[in-house]
Amino acid sequence: MSVSSEAFLVFQRTAQGMVGSLPVKTFDIRVGTDVSGMEQLLYSSMVTGYVVRNAEFRMKMNEKVREGAAQVFTSVNPDGGDKKEDDDLGSADYMRGVPDKHKLVREVNTNHSVLLLSLEI
Repeated sequence: MSVSSEAFLVFQRTAQGMVGSLPVKTFDIRVGTDVSGMEQLLYSSMVTGYVVRNAEFRMKMNEKVREGAAQVFTSVNPDGGDKKEDDDLGSADYMRGVPDKHKLVREVNTNHSVLLLSLEI
């Protein structure tokens, strides 16, 4: 799994904050710890990495949802009126016309339709 440069920089800054960020060229830095201290440091680093990765995933997912929603609703005129070619389409016909790349699935209940959006990230 690749990590974006932004996520790497966030993790790097966090790790430097935990260990210290004195320049190596100027200072001779030695860190002493026992096994439990090292375990805690590694555990904290892993949790930080997971949090950063999950935040990045959530941001990408939100972007994809916004892009998908914008493309699905392109048939609505920004002035408030509907475009002429969509006036006669029912919801089932409209759903058949949605591009496959959005992977929209329609599930019909007795009173209304529910749209489920599957994302590729």
